[in-house]
Amino acid sequence: MAIYFPDNSGVQHEITLVAVVTSDGITREITEAWHTGSDNVNRMVYQSGPKTLGRLPIGSIVVDPDSRYNGETIRWMVGDQQSGATKLISKDILTLKCIDATEPENLDGLRRTLGNNRYTLSNIDQWLNSSAVDWYTARHTYDQPPTESRVMMGNPYQDESGFLTNLSLNLQNAMLNNTFIAVKSVIDGGGYDSLIRKVYLLSLTEVAGGTINGISEGAQWECFTDDKSRNANPTIQAVERSTYRPEGLRADKSWAWILRSIQDNDERGAGTTYVTSTGSIMNSMPNSGGHGLRPAITLSKNLLTVKNPDGTRVIQF
Repeated sequence: MAIYFPDNSGVQHEITLVAVVTSDGITREITEAWHTGSDNVNRMVYQSGPKTLGRLPIGSIVVDPDSRYNGETIRWMVGDQQSGATKLISKDILTLKCIDATEPENLDGLRRTLGNNRYTLSNIDQWLNSSAVDWYTARHTYDQPPTESRVMMGNPYQDESGFLTNLSLNLQNAMLNNTFIAVKSVIDGGGYDSLIRKVYLLSLTEVAGGTINGISEGAQWECFTDDKSRNANPTIQAVERSTYRPEGLRADKSWAWILRSIQDNDERGAGTTYVTSTGSIMNSMPNSGGHGLRPAITLSKNLLTVKNPDGTRVIQF
């Protein structure tokens, strides 16, 4: 049951969202509205129904019940609405992983000991977009898989099936190709790589604005407005399965998560960027397995969703 309201020209338009601000200051969607008539009979006058992804507010949580990571349903947050597409990022930190393993044979000393920060060559980019059990293949002469001996602070993942194996075929088929850039270090010639991927990491520009080496890597997402908006907690499974277990790594506390951006003004090819547990931006190295992972995907904004009792919305394929 929809509600319609006329515009200045008298044309009726459906109201897509009815909400109230509750006493705690939070805006909450109304799912049903009832009216008591003069005959003292209660009648429903409004009921929310299916909504397309493109009509959901920024910050809404959507799920595909058949897409699970380590047994937990992945909660996707509406992060940015664009023409024809809705961009989603995992609400939670799903796991802790490094961007790239050390490359013992690399002629560059830093990459030999800290890994490679060129995103298009990274282990994490390959793993995120693979549906294979044995996902790793060398992408360049010195490339190495993320084994225990080649990552710092634990969490190797060479023996873990590619990320796409955790997503339903319906979701995989619905994911749109996302075109983006990743700035390169001076050692790689500067400038940037252009990539097309189904699953990707966000950039510094997308989460906090700003540039890397004077280049904007996309546009800032609507959901990221300040440090607090960038905070994310790890799932229970992310904590329990991590081989790096510092005291602060808990499911009820925010944790750091990695970006695809290199370190600003990086010349040697081993500086990376991440969001700290307080939402600020810091630099790290590619082989650090102590930071979290929040994958991003893009879907058509025309996909329907229906509301769950817990307030999340289920994607309809």
